[in-house]
Amino acid sequence: MNQLDRVISERAIYLKKKEARLAELHRNLASTTADKERFDILGNLFDEYHSFNADSAYAMSLRQEILADRIGEKNLILNAKMNRANILSATGMYTETLSLIDSISKDELPDYLRAYYFHTNRTVYGNLAEYSAFEPERKYYERLTDAFRDSLLSVNEPNSLFHTLIRADQLNFNNRPKEAIDLLCGYIDEHELSEHDKAICAWTLSESYGKLGDKANQKRQLLLSAISDMKSAVREYVSLRQLALLLYQEGDLDRAYRFLTIAVDDAAKCNARQRIVELNASYPMVNGIYIETITAQKKDLERTIIIITVLSVILVLLLFYMRKQMKRIAESRKKLAETNDKLNEANSKLSESNDKLNHANIQLRENNETLNQLNLQLTQSNRRLQRHCRNFRAKGGVYMPIYGPIPCLYRDARWLS
Repeated sequence: MNQLDRVISERAIYLKKKEARLAELHRNLASTTADKERFDILGNLFDEYHSFNADSAYAMSLRQEILADRIGEKNLILNAKMNRANILSATGMYTETLSLIDSISKDELPDYLRAYYFHTNRTVYGNLAEYSAFEPERKYYERLTDAFRDSLLSVNEPNSLFHTLIRADQLNFNNRPKEAIDLLCGYIDEHELSEHDKAICAWTLSESYGKLGDKANQKRQLLLSAISDMKSAVREYVSLRQLALLLYQEGDLDRAYRFLTIAVDDAAKCNARQRIVELNASYPMVNGIYIETITAQKKDLERTIIIITVLSVILVLLLFYMRKQMKRIAESRKKLAETNDKLNEANSKLSESNDKLNHANIQLRENNETLNQLNLQLTQSNRRLQRHCRNFRAKGGVYMPIYGPIPCLYRDARWLS
């Protein structure tokens, strides 16, 4: 799928190459005067234009007929008529196609034109069978289609690509898709194919897988066919339309719509009215679903916008509320900062008071130490005095604690008098 998206995005490159080939063929046509050579160049131009621009292809076939009449060679006249019948069939002009083919006698055709003759008949009757509105007519055209399919098998080489494709188509028609897959895959594995041949083989394989109900492989083959169609720069194809319908069933509406739009645009540019009719049956359905989807998405978008608007209003209100709260917080922080400054100042004063108190405590400890020393000295002095008093009493003296020792006192009352 990614490869197809990329090829579609690069389609202008492939179209430019196609236009370059056409321009070169036109230059060759203008540069030669030999009628036979001009006839062959017109045939190449017809092939290039066939799936690219039906009007130009039809013009090339008419120029071939005029040139063939002038040359006077019967086989060339038949070839030019077969080209015109083929392009008439591609544009959906089945009555004109059958009228022109019926004017050609099969017995008059050279061998190299017989396959072309049967192929054109098989294509016309196959399309008539597909678009028949009633069962009897459809059955009739299917029998004719099958008969010309048998004729095609008889005139193509058994191991050729066309013989393999016709046989696979026949197997699909007879509900033997597995055999058709084996046949085609075997041929593809053994041969190198052009992009155009790859597109045809992948398309036939997608038909086979579709009959088997294998959606995955059917989708894959449609992708491969569409990729080759885009690379071949053709405008008349089926694969991209069928892929779009398959994607529509899977719910991939964006791709389905885009692919159908590309297919419609290409069919209109090619003037492939047969494909336009096919697209007209499917495009309105997908387009209608796509429009409904876009409408639903638009409604969803409107609801989303309303929700976003409401949320935006709420967000704005929240922003105002948060701004108000932030102002309050800022004021609180300011007051807290001022309180902290005052507290720091009080802490500073307290620290100074603590320093003074510590200093006073130090002095008090020093005074206590001095007092302790004095007490110690006093204690020592009292101890010496007590020893001295004890010694004095032992010698008959009396100790008077209040006045201290009186060494001249005696117990003799006469001394007291």
